[in-house]
Amino acid sequence: MTIILCDSNSVNSYGFRTMVGGINLERFKANPVMLYQHDTERILGHWENIRVEDGKLMADPAFDTDDEEMKPIIGKIERGHLKGCSVGMRVLRFETTPTGEMLAAESELMEASIVTIPSDANALVLYNPDDDRHALSVEEFKKLYINMEQNETVNTDNSAVIARLQAQNEEKDRVILELQAQVAQMEATQIDTMLNTAVAEGRIGKDEVQLWATLAALDYATVQKVLEMRAKSGETRVERGERTSLQAMVKGDKGEDIPDWDLCDKNGTLYAIKQKQPEVYAKMYAKKFGK
Repeated sequence: MTIILCDSNSVNSYGFRTMVGGINLERFKANPVMLYQHDTERILGHWENIRVEDGKLMADPAFDTDDEEMKPIIGKIERGHLKGCSVGMRVLRFETTPTGEMLAAESELMEASIVTIPSDANALVLYNPDDDRHALSVEEFKKLYINMEQNETVNTDNSAVIARLQAQNEEKDRVILELQAQVAQMEATQIDTMLNTAVAEGRIGKDEVQLWATLAALDYATVQKVLEMRAKSGETRVERGERTSLQAMVKGDKGEDIPDWDLCDKNGTLYAIKQKQPEVYAKMYAKKFGK
């Protein structure tokens, strides 16, 4: 698997192109960390075979498959559900062409992340040149760019630059909303397919589909694993009987329906509820143990 980290042709969400030939890779190659969503606490692995070809910065991902927390994400990448990449970099020097186009002539690559929804075809996060821990917002970048231009005594119409950046940012937001809607639809279709198959094979009943769908939207990987375990056991819902029905509810202190602790524990969904719905989990705990 080879992933394009950055290219010289795409205009990014900040409104400029990055000259790949001007990227300093020395620091990155010394620690080619591969993050998830630019989160330094969520490490997917590292990058290998880092090279520049045809104006593109490319690398091969090496996943840490022993990390249990990251395994579901790595699986989505390998199955083609996650394809976005975004780089984190510091811009060291800008240039402006005679037509007013902005170029990052010199920069330093800090990290490269796998992301769910890249902001554009050449997505990136900009880090403050004076503080590696601080990512720049678009507004902060505008000020940085203007200061760099003024320091280099380049004749630039700042108001025109800001207007162009604002327009590009609005377009970026529109594209993000469209992509989010597409991803939501894909996830809903994926859940429907999984649960319809489970119903057809007798692993769950039709009356359980809605609750399973709610749990799958919160933690798809856990629900998928539970249903796969049922499929491997060959046990049908009729054989299990209503004692294992996920639909079973008990009454909370205020009379509201809450999932039954023992049945959720038996079905393997208790942990997912604890992680994704802590308020519901607290009510279940209080009902079960009286605390």
